[in-house]
Amino acid sequence: MAKKATTKSAGTSTKIGSEEQQKDAPIKDAAYPDGNVEYTKDDEAGRKLIFMAMIRNAYDQYLSTGTFTVEYYDQRQQRWLSLVSGIRVNHGKLRAEYVLMAGGSPTSETAMVILRVLEAGSFPMLRLITTASAKSQWTEVLAFGGLLSPSTENPSDLMLDFGGLWQCLHAGQRIAQH
Repeated sequence: MAKKATTKSAGTSTKIGSEEQQKDAPIKDAAYPDGNVEYTKDDEAGRKLIFMAMIRNAYDQYLSTGTFTVEYYDQRQQRWLSLVSGIRVNHGKLRAEYVLMAGGSPTSETAMVILRVLEAGSFPMLRLITTASAKSQWTEVLAFGGLLSPSTENPSDLMLDFGGLWQCLHAGQRIAQH
């Protein structure tokens, strides 16, 4: 009769001392078999939301003028509130920053709410609108949400890219087809 193969069980006891796993120890990951991914705490200096977009007009040319506002939806007040306003485009490029933390603490009550949402594993609802329409009856919304990713310059910062957008200034304009 053949012997049944058994696996050796690893001990579950933990040793106290130098072999104990530390919080700041390198993380082993199957995606990085050749090396370790270093875990470092945020330096508490700051944390930002960075907003980006490329805006064109109906004739597929980069927008040269215009001001825009990023708004977030406040669940408590059940309405859209301005987060960053007066953002100007430069050759179609829109880029703005909103500082969430400075010196280890939130910069405002709004920043605190956004940080709590991020800690819960979610992201607040955001939209990009024209600044001129912010106080009018008909708000011109260019985009809702976008592609969220960590910043390449500072991984604790988050980038929200609204992507390529078209702004039609008059009701009769049509977006160029290609």
